Amino acid sequence: MSRKNPRGWLASAAALALCWCWSWSGTGCSPQKREPPPEIRPLEPYSVRARVLSKTEYGEHWAPVDVFLCWGELLDRRKTEGVVVQQGDRMGWWFPPKDSGLQGLNHLVANTHLIADDEEMRQKILEISKGDQIYVEGALVEVRLASGKKMKSSLSRTDRGLGACEVLLVKKLEILP
Repeated sequence: MSRKNPRGWLASAAALALCWCWSWSGTGCSPQKREPPPEIRPLEPYSVRARVLSKTEYGEHWAPVDVFLCWGELLDRRKTEGVVVQQGDRMGWWFPPKDSGLQGLNHLVANTHLIADDEEMRQKILEISKGDQIYVEGALVEVRLASGKKMKSSLSRTDRGLGACEVLLVKKLEILP
């Protein structure tokens, strides 16, 4: 490689970086290492027909997606016009417009961590899009990772803040027309 051929140098550097990434993870360029399967303890059965107000994908193989769901009277899209949803760090918040009358309806929304126990369900979960109406069935669970981290589902419709999210092991998922 010489200075006369900068493309050759660039191609060599890119190939070297690709090989380094490949060897780092063993599965591609993601430095995240897959943990052993988590220990999952069912807490109670759960099912809901809901609309997806927001979706955030995470790198975890076992819990690839959080969805911010609404149900009941909020299934009507007109009711949630102007609602702002933010998700991040496995948390979710909704901000209804002032004077919309929605502030008292927190029991009809939830940030939900979706867990798949097989690859087929994981792929189905990844197909969910913002705006979809879904029917989901499974169990609210407590999850313990090999690293010692723990996630426990809320079992209440009226709680808020840290620990108020649903952690759902999905057994059945339908994306409705």
